[in-house]
Amino acid sequence: MSRHNIVQVLMSGILLFGACAAHAAADHMYVFGDSLSDTGHAPIFDENGKLINIGNTFTNKEDTRPGRVWVSYLATLLGLPEPLPRSPLWSTRYPTGNVERSNYAVAGYNTRQIISSINDQKAVKKETATGLKGASVFFDKKLYVVNDGFKEGHEKIGDKNIATLWGGGNDLLHGGDPVQAARNIVASAKSIVDTDSFDCLIVMDMPDLGRLPYNVSFADTHKKNIDEVDAHRSALANRFNKELKQGLDSIEGPVLLVNISRLLKDILDTPEKYGYLPIKQDRFCLKSDTVPCHEYKEKGDQSPQPAEVVFYDGIHPTTRTHRLFAEYAYRSLSQPGAPSGCSGHLDNIRVGL
Repeated sequence: MSRHNIVQVLMSGILLFGACAAHAAADHMYVFGDSLSDTGHAPIFDENGKLINIGNTFTNKEDTRPGRVWVSYLATLLGLPEPLPRSPLWSTRYPTGNVERSNYAVAGYNTRQIISSINDQKAVKKETATGLKGASVFFDKKLYVVNDGFKEGHEKIGDKNIATLWGGGNDLLHGGDPVQAARNIVASAKSIVDTDSFDCLIVMDMPDLGRLPYNVSFADTHKKNIDEVDAHRSALANRFNKELKQGLDSIEGPVLLVNISRLLKDILDTPEKYGYLPIKQDRFCLKSDTVPCHEYKEKGDQSPQPAEVVFYDGIHPTTRTHRLFAEYAYRSLSQPGAPSGCSGHLDNIRVGL
């Protein structure tokens, strides 16, 4: 444990979603990152072309609704409002200052765009006819501006909030430098801490990119050796994580570094322990419609149940895996050495309720 209140959480074992917090001390959760934390910036329209009050997520559906990602589960565990997407697509229904529109994470964001979602840096500022400023998301051949810069209005939200930050995968999977990507996340973390609006910032590390179902399809398409692809991407993730930890260690503030890569490794090494099919889960996925991968088929060419598979597509986890991520982060708040601002969000942890 460093003097800078950074703790790297190393946990293993099955984490039960039955765990429930008593009463959370926070008011709201603010979310920054990419598709792993996006609760629905990509809009859904009904059969008449009318925008409905829900957006797509990059995981499997639950019944007919988009599946929940880890920050949604975490908010539930903490007794906080759902961190809804902050986008001008919703602004006609929700005022710009509505604190419940607190999710700034957008599918496809690289680390520079994540910084923009916090600071609205001029280097990546975009303007459209909406008059809003900030990073943008491309959907249905139209450019939508997502937010007007978190810092511009953060004074209104108080100081008893929790924030999450998870990103870098889009940089590394598209040729980005792992050191610079990690430094961008560190800069984002510092900007969040400097607002004095949060008493806890959860930062997730980089999962092993050498264990993605997408790698198999990538190697096949580009006629590359799969072992070399896996090794290269694993090295990128390791370099990123080393730089990330070093950078976060220099920040004075309530920052909790969660080693989610350790949990995912344990899941992939022993999937049956977590209730998944005992197959090579990093070689198969449920669906290949969003990111290429080899879909797993059971006898009779039947698809498995979503809860039996770790990955929804070539990169993104199923909603059940997201739930395990949330429980892992939730339990980390009470680990010895966690920043007091983070552990203070829990009265206790009750399992099995």
